Amino acid sequence: GNDHIRGGGGNDELHGSYHRDLLVGGYGNDTLLGGGGNDTLVGTGGLNRLLGMHGHDRIVGGDGHDIVRAGTGNDTVFGKRGNDRLMGDDGHDILHGNA
Repeated sequence: GNDHIRGGGGNDELHGSYHRDLLVGGYGNDTLLGGGGNDTLVGTGGLNRLLGMHGHDRIVGGDGHDIVRAGTGNDTVFGKRGNDRLMGDDGHDILHGNA
């Protein structure tokens, strides 16, 4: 089903499924990988890697220096604090930096 997955204080790797998932990293250096559904990925503290994968995703970077890549759908990406690297992919992506 639609999963809600939250990371802890360590360095976590969270994977979404083919449904509409919510992945929220913890305070470590996390890797969040969306699945085939229309997912929401949220980085928090730390140096995060966020990858939308398939579907139309919403991806929000955290307060650290994040690497964020949209997936193959029409994704919306938000950078937050830190020196983030935001990348689009296939589809019509919208990238919002925090300048």
